[in-house]
Amino acid sequence: MTIEQALKQVVTPSVVSEFAMSVFPYDLIEEVASALEMDEDALLPLVAERLQLGWTTELQPPTAALLAATGIDAAVLRDALAIPQSSQTSSIGYALVISDPTLIDLTAFREHGVSIILSTGRRIAEKWQEYDLAIRPHGNSITSGQLFAVMRHLALDAGRCGAHEVFIGHPNEEGYEFFARGNLYSGRLHRGIYPMLLERFRNENRIVEPVENNELRNISFALTRSFERPVVCLSWELSSEAQTRVAELPEPAPQGKSSELPTEIPSPSPSVPKDGPTPAPITPNWTVLLIDDDSRFLLILSKILEAKGLTVESRTEAHQALNSIRDQLICPDLVISDVHMPGMDGVTFLRELRAAHPGIPVIMLTSDEERLLEAELALLGADAFVRKQEDPKILLAWCINLLTRRSRFRENVPLPSQASTSDTTISEFIQ
Repeated sequence: MTIEQALKQVVTPSVVSEFAMSVFPYDLIEEVASALEMDEDALLPLVAERLQLGWTTELQPPTAALLAATGIDAAVLRDALAIPQSSQTSSIGYALVISDPTLIDLTAFREHGVSIILSTGRRIAEKWQEYDLAIRPHGNSITSGQLFAVMRHLALDAGRCGAHEVFIGHPNEEGYEFFARGNLYSGRLHRGIYPMLLERFRNENRIVEPVENNELRNISFALTRSFERPVVCLSWELSSEAQTRVAELPEPAPQGKSSELPTEIPSPSPSVPKDGPTPAPITPNWTVLLIDDDSRFLLILSKILEAKGLTVESRTEAHQALNSIRDQLICPDLVISDVHMPGMDGVTFLRELRAAHPGIPVIMLTSDEERLLEAELALLGADAFVRKQEDPKILLAWCINLLTRRSRFRENVPLPSQASTSDTTISEFIQ
């Protein structure tokens, strides 16, 4: 059962259908509650009950230990708007909170005894934002307070995994590694941390940072030159209570040489700048690339998509868009392109994009009513064909369809080359 189906059992179906065309499934509960002037916290448990899920309105940012326990990359969970939460009642130690059961395969989690809990997309996105902001201060600089807040959090997370020390600056300047109970874990920190630690060692051989925490006693830093570059060794003392919990952890399954933690370790909330960035969009960080030579149309369409929480990049020339994708200046999850443009037109753009990046979904826009053109674009690999004069809800519905599908199926399956398709074949196709 989907969120939409469950909502239709709780409130007037026509109200749900009205919003289902223009919002993502994980936003439906909030949108419907707002339209009906209901408290979304009262609507959430009713929907969860019909989905046979638990529910919650209280969430915390994920820790490295929790993310490691899931065995799934943080980016995948974030894209699916799912987030692990500590659970004392679960034998596996965590529960998985989701916003839409269709965005992630829950079978394996249930087989391992993981409780599945429903919450809203907004709440989950906010906690992922806290996770991200903790190690992404403004610019490339980082304050001393932020530095040691991140270090305390890293020590706490690694200690919960059973580690006793972390090597910072290895295998590269933004990297860290630690061993815990037979596994090697690695990740990435803010680029300003390693240089700042080295700067501190100009006048000190060892740094000890007092910690006021129930699990950590002190953390210390020492510089080692046993590697190809100076590496900072972070170590700590765990409280007796924390040591007991680590000793009671179940033995991990063999994971080979490396078991990757999230790419960035969050620090506690005090390290987040009070004047930090505005809240992240309530989406799985999806980026849409718009291409149209009409800058006014680009502006209007950008505002429509951004209002739905999507990150939008715009280009007025198709060859610029291709170069941006090729040079990895943009990594779009969806491309929306006009057909008729000066220079490289939309047909040529689509052909070249499909040859280099067959997995990126593409929506083609035009004002034409020409069926032959629509058929040609379909054969070249366009995922959808939308006319500019149509209701914007149609375009939004296609965006939701293709982006949701892309989240479910992350592996790209190359499409057969359509470059040799002739006009004769196209004509036969539409007759």
